Parts: sequence; C-alpha cells; structure tokens
Amino acid sequence: MDNLYDIVFHLVGKQRIPNLMGVLHIPAKKHVFIETKEYTSNYIYQFLHNSEYDNIVVQANDIIGVHDSILKYLKQYQADKIAFNLTGGTKLMFVGAYNACSKLKAVPYYIDATKRMLFQLDNNTKRSLDAILKVEDFIKLHISNSNYTIYKRDIHLSDVEKKFLSLMWKNRSDIKKIFSTHIQNKELIFRHSFTSNSTSITILNDYKCSISIDKISCKFNRDEGIVKFLSGTWFEEYIYTLIDKYIKEGSITDISIGTIVEYNKVPSYEFDILFTDGKRLFEIECKSGKVDQTDITKLDSNATYFGGSEVCSILATVQDMQDNGMKAKLKALDITQIYGDKLSNKLEEIITKKLSVY
Repeated sequence: MDNLYDIVFHLVGKQRIPNLMGVLHIPAKKHVFIETKEYTSNYIYQFLHNSEYDNIVVQANDIIGVHDSILKYLKQYQADKIAFNLTGGTKLMFVGAYNACSKLKAVPYYIDATKRMLFQLDNNTKRSLDAILKVEDFIKLHISNSNYTIYKRDIHLSDVEKKFLSLMWKNRSDIKKIFSTHIQNKELIFRHSFTSNSTSITILNDYKCSISIDKISCKFNRDEGIVKFLSGTWFEEYIYTLIDKYIKEGSITDISIGTIVEYNKVPSYEFDILFTDGKRLFEIECKSGKVDQTDITKLDSNATYFGGSEVCSILATVQDMQDNGMKAKLKALDITQIYGDKLSNKLEEIITKKLSVY
C-alpha cells in the first residue's frame, strides 16, 4: 500500500474507540501506543492482525517526557514514513506528541469518534471513516481480561413467529396474567391449557408451547426453556422484530440478543439486546414485569464500561413506571424509556435520530 506508514504513534486514554479507528484506518507496519499506568493499550492488540506493535509508558502530565520518549524510541528504528494519531491521552500528552511530530515532520491525524471523521492536521483535510464495527467488536474493545467468553442466543424467527409476536404484544396483558397466575418461581404450577380472554397457552413440554390468540395459533420451540420465554424472552424477541427492518435496509449492520460475557466461567455482563450501525452501540434492557433499581444500574454500568457517551441506552417496558424518582434517575443517566402502545414509534424515533447524527 502506498499509504502504509512505517510507524504510527497512538495516544492512549480513557476512550478506546479512537485508538481502534486509528489502527483500522491509518495502516502501518508497526503501531506504537503511548500510554500511562492508568490507561494501557493491551485491549487493542487483538485488532492489529499482521501489524507489529509496541508501547511507551509515560507520565500523563509530562510534556517533555512524552516528546523525548518518542524521539528516543525512534533512534532504535529506521522509519521514513511516520504518523501520529493524536486523539487520545491527556492534553499535555497531546502537546508533547505534537511537538515530536512537528520535529520529525511526520503526519498528524485527529479522529472525531462521534462523527467518524479522520482529520489530517498538517494540510487541513478530512475524510469519513467507514462503518466497520460489529456488536462483538464493541465488547472485545472494552474487555482487558483475556480469560473471557462471549455467549449469545442464535435466533431465527420465521415470518409466522414475527407476526405472532406482534399479536402477543397487542395482547400483552393476557400473556402477563397467564404467566403470573400459573407460573411461580419460574416453575409451572400446572401443565395444561391456560386461558385469559381470547388468549390461550398450552404447555407441550419444557421447551415447547402452543399459543392461540383470537383463534390464531403458533407453536414456539425454545432451547432456553418455555418458562423463560413466557417470562419475558418473548418481549425481547418482539423488540428484535422491530429492529429487523433496519437490518434489511442496511442502516443497522449487526444485532445480538441474549448476550452474556463470562470471566473465568462466571457471568459478569448481560445484555438483552445489542445492535449497531457500525459506529455507535445501542443497548436495550427489556422488562415485561416490574422495573427496579438494579435494572437501571445494569444499563448505566454496561454503557459506562462498553463505551460511555457513545452508547445509546434504552429501557423497554410493557407499561410506564409509576416511580417518579426512578424516572428522574433515567433522565439523569440519559437512558430513554419506551413503553406501551407508543413503544414501536418511540424506538423508531430514537434510532432515526441517532443515525442522523452522522
């Protein structure tokens, strides 16, 4: 490649996406990460593929130390084409790296992670960065512990199931009544047909059930268990169908349902629904029952750990919350609640608004 640099220096800070964008869009034989003890670069190595890498540890507030460390490092290598990704790190790290960049007559870059723009500072040019991230990329990017496993449900909904899930949503009060009456502590009380108004549920076995609504029937077979399906997974799948049209049109590029991140075989992070347009991560917590403080805390901690302000957090509920304190908490944490008859329209509004940012 004509634009392949010998070395690209990257400033490492709290935000990880700029470093990933730099690695993916500023090609180099070798990537060198200028980091501190607080913010290290070990998370990025899995994305480097065939490129070599190295790191330089500096003090976050030491301008001269950053400058001198870079020049000292280059004395060990023959590098004609050098570039700098100046996006991360502290302001003082930026000054030190920029001074070194100027002295070396290297190429300085800056990345706007929100708008996905790459700026070349020496000639005042810019170009957009392609949408390339999958849901799993966002997760891997923010996991430093190497001993982890990512699980997610394989979901393949037929057109009949998709239409019937919409029917279940319209009759959600009957579904909830049947479940709360005949299932306690996630165990079936009786194995027979349960009915509420025009809705009837027949449990066939632990993994299968037949649901009839307004004389229209559909059988569901779920590996995770039919009780779990009736307790709320059906609601997750309904939300999934609402996002499906964005997948088909290409504005949403990847979606994952029932994702679990395990450290040393212990579940540490759980997500009901994750999806992305390749630039921003969206997370939806789906609650068919009562919402409590732990649900809000889960959404907030997931967003903080896996991307901060770049993550769009949504709480989907069957009905509105009555607790004004919890509503205030959602607003303070920038978590949007969608619920009731306007749920579909509200979700579409959120997605359309967020996609228009770019």
